[in-house]
Amino acid sequence: MTSATRKRHLTIAARGWILTACAVACLFALSLASLRILEGRLVKERRAKVRAVVELASSQVALHASLAQSGRMPREEAQRAALEALRSMRYEGSEYVWVNDLTPAMVMHPMKPELDGKNLRDYADPSGNKLFVGFVETVRGPGGAGYYDYLWPKPGFSAPVRKVSYVKLYEPWGWVIGSGLYTDDLDAAVREEARRLFGAAALVSILFGGVGFLIARGVKREVRLVCQEAAGVEAAVLAGRLSDRARLEAVGPEFRSIL
Repeated sequence: MTSATRKRHLTIAARGWILTACAVACLFALSLASLRILEGRLVKERRAKVRAVVELASSQVALHASLAQSGRMPREEAQRAALEALRSMRYEGSEYVWVNDLTPAMVMHPMKPELDGKNLRDYADPSGNKLFVGFVETVRGPGGAGYYDYLWPKPGFSAPVRKVSYVKLYEPWGWVIGSGLYTDDLDAAVREEARRLFGAAALVSILFGGVGFLIARGVKREVRLVCQEAAGVEAAVLAGRLSDRARLEAVGPEFRSIL
């Protein structure tokens, strides 16, 4: 059976349900696309924010370095002052800036001072990602800076949470300046939006289905009435009642031309 033949064998109701299914599929596809756009926008905003903080921290380090270069402050004192300035930086409530070197060893971590001075080459998150090695590899790439994602403990959570970070190399001192922001709130926002979008899509789909059912039932009823009237006319002709006519008012206006 050819595709054209199969199409001709489809009932009006079947064609209506196919049309409804296509509309529902398009609706869910649009909802999914909207969700992806929202997720991308939220991540982009979060990345821009963490990069701005690291750029500000880098400018603080460059300022102290300029004092050392001009002879107004010894290099060691300028480095201590720069680290103290970065240690006190806070944003988004409790987010912070850290500094490690290219070893990689921790130079300054305001929230985990026990890491200061430790070699972190083998320090890995629960997924096995050696994040500090990754930071160094990132800043050794084009531009001396870049984004890097990893898992990190978060207060109030039993398991480490995904973070998006930005790291930048201050080459004269061999410092990798970095900061990260948790993304669990983004995941929660996307899940909430997904529930809202797909919930609305489901309700509209039910509405489509209900309307499609009513339309299909109405069409089937009209076709049945047309067949009944046609059968009545045929019977009248066979009985010799040539003056009998179909009752046009018995069917909808779309089908009256048939009779």
